[in-house]
Amino acid sequence: MNELFRHKEVKVLLAMEDSTASTKLLNFLAEEGVFCRAANSPEELKEFVWSWKPDFVIIDLLYPELNALMFLKNLKQNDKTTRSQVKVFVASQFHNNTQNVKECLRWGAADYLIMPVKHGDVISRIVLHTQEKREVKDYTQKDQQQQMNEAQYYLHLTELTLKEAMKFTSLDSSMHNLSKMVAMAMKAVRVSIVECNLENRVGIVHGSSDNRDVKQLQLKLEKYPEIIYTLTSAKILAIDSLEKDPTMNALSEKSKSIHFTSMIVAPIETPTGVWGVLSTRMPNSRGRFDDIEIQFVMLVAHVVSIVVQRHLDAEKMLKAA
Repeated sequence: MNELFRHKEVKVLLAMEDSTASTKLLNFLAEEGVFCRAANSPEELKEFVWSWKPDFVIIDLLYPELNALMFLKNLKQNDKTTRSQVKVFVASQFHNNTQNVKECLRWGAADYLIMPVKHGDVISRIVLHTQEKREVKDYTQKDQQQQMNEAQYYLHLTELTLKEAMKFTSLDSSMHNLSKMVAMAMKAVRVSIVECNLENRVGIVHGSSDNRDVKQLQLKLEKYPEIIYTLTSAKILAIDSLEKDPTMNALSEKSKSIHFTSMIVAPIETPTGVWGVLSTRMPNSRGRFDDIEIQFVMLVAHVVSIVVQRHLDAEKMLKAA
């Protein structure tokens, strides 16, 4: 049993057309300590959601008589209380185009699973979504002078970042320099800039703060639920240090594929959509993030998007010449 689920009750409801795959996943989750049920019909699915109140629902995109979009719309329109409590994972094997993913997320899906998915990856996605996620808020309780000092410091860093973005160097060189600047500012263990293909679940590292020579390194995104979350939601993800949480420490020791270091992951968006992410990983001893730190990472991600778009435009011009 996973230590996380020994101390925290998590309920998962499965609504999958493939009964064999559903049974295998249900048995695996149950062995990990998750409370599971499987719905065998749309009526049973609705009944379980309202009466059993699961934390997560994993539903096929084309679930018979009640596809995932219909379910999400029904959930959003008819029961605000339940909607705020349950997180819906949409699962699909053959219809994973970007439009389907965006439509599901627009109607409230928390995540999108491309089938067949490794059972361990489902656990890691569930764990990620059980963690508290930070958003930038007004920080009015801080001392005014401290706010000004921090603002001046990050204004200086912003100036350096913009100067770097104005240099006409190769994409990988620019990405390395920008990632290194973020790492130095945040005292991060590693900062990576990753181009991502959400449909193929493949990432390409274009810059890493701790390795100037990293070029075109490929990542299997299934191993990085925090990246998939950021790609699908197009929102910044900030998780504070979990070092003092004994449950999470025990779980991270047992499951090496799940990373629980303190992190900020920001989307890199171009006019055509989310291009990739800026991933900032902090040491385990790191305390709570200040809002201005999250804002700085967001700003650098915007700068990276400008650099990326400039290189994309240059490539188009070369091809057209």
